[in-house]
Amino acid sequence: MTQPPLLSLGLFALPLLAQGPGGPGNPPPVNARTVTNYAVFATDGTNASFRGLPANAPVGPGINLNAFVGGGPNVPPAAVARTSVMPVATMQGAGLRIVETARIHGTDPNANYACGTSRDAPNTTAPVQGSHTVGVHYAVPANATGTVSINWMGQASGGATSTGAVDVDGDGVADWTGTAGTNNQTTLPVTAGQNGVLLAITTNGGATVTGVGDAGYNTTLVVTFRPTGGGPGTVTVTWTSYGPQCLGSLTGTDSQQNGVLTLNLALAGAPANGFGILVGGVPATTPVPLPFGTCQLLVDPNGAGGGLRSFLTDASGAAAFVYRLRAVAFTMDFQAITFGFDVNNNSVLGSSNALNMTAQ
Repeated sequence: MTQPPLLSLGLFALPLLAQGPGGPGNPPPVNARTVTNYAVFATDGTNASFRGLPANAPVGPGINLNAFVGGGPNVPPAAVARTSVMPVATMQGAGLRIVETARIHGTDPNANYACGTSRDAPNTTAPVQGSHTVGVHYAVPANATGTVSINWMGQASGGATSTGAVDVDGDGVADWTGTAGTNNQTTLPVTAGQNGVLLAITTNGGATVTGVGDAGYNTTLVVTFRPTGGGPGTVTVTWTSYGPQCLGSLTGTDSQQNGVLTLNLALAGAPANGFGILVGGVPATTPVPLPFGTCQLLVDPNGAGGGLRSFLTDASGAAAFVYRLRAVAFTMDFQAITFGFDVNNNSVLGSSNALNMTAQ
């Protein structure tokens, strides 16, 4: 399954990277965002509770949403729905654990209870049941292969349903589906597209009760991706410099030992005792001129896993950066932006060459 080009879900984490000490036990960070509005709701037909996030919201350290109506001190809600989306790392790779639960305990014979997932926009006053989707982006080289592992456990009572679906090749069609009443473990092969691997994970749950009665569902879906070759091993690293050395030169070297890849980036020829920003990301579609001078920003920090890291140069205008990480396939571009003063005490702002690092 080969992925087409796709938009970045960039969050600064330098994929699979950890500044300073690290090793095989450091799992790759999960770069995830909501694809649709992502919400849960509960209603008794008169009152409604709704909690949600808009599309393109970062998952970050996790999402926890809950909505409920009724209940009180020592009295459970009449209807409640919850969703939890958390990053997870297992022997099968890194990804997301999604837990969806809902329960109705109807006691009013005239009430129409409902609760579950929703894709309505935040602040919706009359939410309705619907599926919602979250996407996970892995910044691995084009044509890199790997395995998507799916673990599903689903339960639903009468009056309730819960399903899951995973699209692993970016065509908008589910390559796996799960239904309530089943437990399932599946692995799917995937080949990265131009910008890596993107998984779309959709969950859909709902429960209804008219009058007195109970209904509910409880499901767990864990989806992870692991590059071919398993966890940390041995990779081949290539460094490619591009663009002008407008102010300083950026170079990179690497070493490997026991499944740990060490990257060493070195900046030379920048302003002495200056301030700098190391930009990580993907090549910019169009170079961006810096505020003054003729230098340009060549790396887009909004790309997959991109972002910024500040630093200071020494008395010779040099700086060094060390990253230790699991020896797995991925790619990243770097560029150093520095500000300081020249020998005539004039302020200078400039950029180094850009540097692509590809491990495969």
